[in-house]
Amino acid sequence: MSDTVAGLLQILTLVVILVVLHRPVGSYLAWIYRAPRDWRLERGFYRLIGVDSKAEQTWRAYLRGVLIFSAVGVVFVYVLQRLQAVLPYSLGFPAIPAGLSFNTAASFVTNTNWQSYSPTSPWAMRCSSAASWCRTSCRRPWESPSRSR
Repeated sequence: MSDTVAGLLQILTLVVILVVLHRPVGSYLAWIYRAPRDWRLERGFYRLIGVDSKAEQTWRAYLRGVLIFSAVGVVFVYVLQRLQAVLPYSLGFPAIPAGLSFNTAASFVTNTNWQSYSPTSPWAMRCSSAASWCRTSCRRPWESPSRSR
């Protein structure tokens, strides 16, 4: 089988899967976001962090969420880089120096992605992947879709 045919079959397979799943997955997501009540786990978490899920978010609460989430992100990426030498799958890479670790952590959180090195040279693959995942995939509280009540 040629590469072109294999590529076209792969695209066709993806389209068929999307066509088959879009209705049930879309209905499920609509049901989740329109649910009149929160789930037990959600209610427990909201109680733990002191959030009223039915109230509108004030600008002070928004600012607090942004600052706390950003601070946690900086600490996570900084610690990840400083402990790189002792983490599993570090491939023998040493820990990144403190100044460079802070610079990179702050740039990840502020979305400037300003690094002073080639990203793959001093970073072990697991450390780099985890930091990138933290920056791009963590759901931020202020960006979550609002529910219709």
